[in-house]
Amino acid sequence: MRLFSLLLCVMGLFGVFGCAAEAVEGRNRSPLTVHRSRASEGAEGVFAAAIAGRRPVGFAYSGVWRVVWPHRLGASAEGNGKTLVRCWEVRRGDAATGQWKLFDVAKASGARLLPGRFAPAAGYTPRDRAIPAPSAEIEITKE
Repeated sequence: MRLFSLLLCVMGLFGVFGCAAEAVEGRNRSPLTVHRSRASEGAEGVFAAAIAGRRPVGFAYSGVWRVVWPHRLGASAEGNGKTLVRCWEVRRGDAATGQWKLFDVAKASGARLLPGRFAPAAGYTPRDRAIPAPSAEIEITKE
């Protein structure tokens, strides 16, 4: 099973099933088991995993399917108990968008990691007033 997991990781297809580190470290979980446990964490867990791995996320919001690149996740600055995620929206329904959006995580349904990776989107700044103390944030490296 470990050889199979490693093979999927090397081929770049492992992301569909879950976290490569968990399977490669030998935590006795199959890739499918990891995927199912991640789904049970809810949208917040999916967004946190996506930020850590720079993975796109698909989810329904206001009745429309969206694909985003999440950059920052955390409690709202308004102190209302909401968890927000700042994303670069790639698609909304059938249309390409390419704009910054702020989503209420509780309203995101069916959130799941999508295959592929992304680089930080243009215009991202770690000084986001809507999410002053993030629980997860994309790492920006200066080259």
